Amino acid sequence: MTSQNLIVADGFNLADLAAEMGATAEEQTSGARLPLLKTNRRIKDENKKSLPLGAFYLTGQDKIAYAVSEAGKPIVKFRPLSHHFQYTHYDAEKDKFVSKSRQIASFTEEARSTNGMLRCGKPDGKTMRTLTSEERTKYKAIKNTRLIRGLVSYTGETAEGEKVTYTNEPCLIKLTGQNNFASSDKGVYARFDAQVRDLIPRGYEMWNFDLDIHADEHTSDDGSMFWHTFEWTLNPKDPQAMTQDVYDSVVHIAETIRKENAEVDAAYFDAVKQQAGIDGAIRSLGDDLDDDFEAA
Repeated sequence: MTSQNLIVADGFNLADLAAEMGATAEEQTSGARLPLLKTNRRIKDENKKSLPLGAFYLTGQDKIAYAVSEAGKPIVKFRPLSHHFQYTHYDAEKDKFVSKSRQIASFTEEARSTNGMLRCGKPDGKTMRTLTSEERTKYKAIKNTRLIRGLVSYTGETAEGEKVTYTNEPCLIKLTGQNNFASSDKGVYARFDAQVRDLIPRGYEMWNFDLDIHADEHTSDDGSMFWHTFEWTLNPKDPQAMTQDVYDSVVHIAETIRKENAEVDAAYFDAVKQQAGIDGAIRSLGDDLDDDFEAA
């Protein structure tokens, strides 16, 4: 059963909702905070207990459980429910985020931002590719993050060896850097697009599939740095039905994103109006200054 066959309520049309939530397969041509699903980068915890590097874990839990498979690779089950991009600008001197964009399901949407600009002031990708390295560094503090919300299931162990099982736990995955877009000699590679979105059969949405996730470790050429990438496995021949529980989760996420985007839009238009007022005042002042200069 495809998700379009589900009878929906609450004023939501599921086909439209799929596009809004970034769940629809592409053609081949502020509410409550969700716990984050992350990979561990710490060798030991605050109690000096050893931790498995690269293991998946959920933040904000009473007991942090790390998922490591018998084969040695972290692995979890994940049902993706929404997919968006968001720009954020972090000011290192102020040690805080100074602007953020609305969450967009596609780059065709305007990423209106709280500072009255698009993409927090970062040029679009086409323009960025024409800039020199020095010019691009001006926008280094503005990041594009891929946001994937969904339901995670896994059995993990705490640092003390206690087993903890999560079943369809709501969570958020934030993908940045090479987890989002990786550059190579062959061009730009987006793991989630190549391993998930590009494989969704026509007639289904992202939320019709359970994904397996494991983490691959990468090291720099000199061995001084390491990082892990999320690696996704989708079986296009094994779609899952849209259940009422999954539908309710999608609607809740949609309401949360709509609320945050409305707040961002309000800040954006307010900032635009303020800037227009400042520009008008400067132009008016400039005319007066020109008159004074000519008179002198």
